[in-house]
Amino acid sequence: MYELVIIGGGPGGITAAIYAARKKMNFALIAKDLGGRTGLVPEIQNYPGFQTISGLELTDRFKHQLDELKVVPKFEEVLKVEKAKDGFVVKTDKNSYEAMTVLVASGARHGKLNVPGEEKLNNKGVTYCATCDAPLFADKDVAIVGSGGPGLNAALMLMRIAKKIYLVERGPELRGDKMLCEKIVCEPKVTILTNTRVKEILGEKFVSGIVVTKDGTPEEIPVQGIFIEISYTPNSEFVAHLVKLNKRYEIIIDDNCKTSVDGLYAVGDVTNVPQKQIVVAAGDGAKVIWAIFDYLHRQK
Repeated sequence: MYELVIIGGGPGGITAAIYAARKKMNFALIAKDLGGRTGLVPEIQNYPGFQTISGLELTDRFKHQLDELKVVPKFEEVLKVEKAKDGFVVKTDKNSYEAMTVLVASGARHGKLNVPGEEKLNNKGVTYCATCDAPLFADKDVAIVGSGGPGLNAALMLMRIAKKIYLVERGPELRGDKMLCEKIVCEPKVTILTNTRVKEILGEKFVSGIVVTKDGTPEEIPVQGIFIEISYTPNSEFVAHLVKLNKRYEIIIDDNCKTSVDGLYAVGDVTNVPQKQIVVAAGDGAKVIWAIFDYLHRQK
């Protein structure tokens, strides 16, 4: 039986693994991949120690540190976590693992607009990953839906590639890092549409435009691509039967990252912590190991 199973390979899970390894804990790190959504960020300008670093480079540095500590992740998908007499059973698509404690750091996945044309034109001009697909839209007119960190980073990348960018924000102003907002506002090729919602994505074989409503007035905008960078859905399904969730399906945690179940902890974008930031997830990944270590000590 492990002392701890860490679920998720993003900044929170990796930092927790680093601290657990340094404390010589008997643990397993289970993840579908390493880096999570961090690897999709083109430029990170607010992570201590780096004025600017790409998400891929930061992820590589995380991996190198795990290698140095001889942490070997298990690349599996967790399907369910169950309560057991002496702890928990973590069931994956390949194995089952027993653990005295569990840390959920499974992050979140892309949200969808759920408008006509979205499913039909998925991968035909509709994309959810600027890092992956931006080069396909060189010299084209595109729309980005949503600001905040994901939307601003998508705009930053596409400013170098696309011909024209429409940044669609449903609120009255851009959200996110103020320095990035100022940089994007000053870019001539970017048109910012606030108080605007996408109602339909147009096109037959490929995206040809979007229908939006701005302040209630409908308008058709010709574009060849749309990058959907709206709110994310927490990957909490596999523990939803165990822990308390809020209305957004985020795991509710206390100041020590503890859930409503003894021995079960959570960090990062899967939780109700409002600041969805790499540095916050990493910080909580460090903090939670102290809480888990103390919990195990008291149990023994």
